[in-house]
Formats: sequence, structure tokens, C-alpha cells
Amino acid sequence: MSFTRWIKEQRVAKGMTTKECARRAGVSQPVWSRYEDGDDAGIARDWKRSTVIKIAHALDAPVDEAIQAAFPRDAANAFSVEALEFARLMDSLPAPRRSAMLRVARSAYEALASV
Repeated sequence: MSFTRWIKEQRVAKGMTTKECARRAGVSQPVWSRYEDGDDAGIARDWKRSTVIKIAHALDAPVDEAIQAAFPRDAANAFSVEALEFARLMDSLPAPRRSAMLRVARSAYEALASV
């Protein structure tokens, strides 16, 4: 199954609208629609890992499942073991705590990158 189909199936199964998913992902509704319709529109995509994670969070779907759908041939190597463990931990947190954790992680990354 393609990642675009996976996105749509997840959204429909959870009874969410494209508008709601777009808001949760921080993108416009037309952008979200392109996420879902990419294959049908003949658009080949090289998905960014950050976009895959953002989509999974917007759908309240497991990040590792999204990774497997987005990178089917290389799912095992798409992320390090530590990154997958972090993604699973983030999935287990309620949305407000997840947002706070992401801010802390981003700040720590930026601090380390500037050293």
C-alpha cells in the first residue's frame, strides 16, 4: 500500500476530516489533500522523515507504522533504533505533553548544534 493511501485510510478510519488533519499538522487543507492524493495525481514523492512524523502525529497513528508505509523498502534503516524508540515514546504521550517534549528536544538539538 502506498503512503498516500495509508494516510487516507488512517484519516477515514478515525472519522477525521482533511481540514482537521491539516490543522493538526500545521498545514493548509490543500496541502493535506495533496498528501492523500499524490499517487492518484501521478505525483512521485520523496517523503521527508519530518513530514512523515508530522502526518503520523496529526493522525494519532504510530510513527513506526507511518515510517513503514512511507519507506517500505528501507523501513528498517529509515531511522536509527534510538530514533524509533523516541518516536514510540512520543506516541505514548498525550498531545500537549508531546508538544512540550518536542520543544525541549528541539532546543537541546539546537544547543548541541551550535557548539
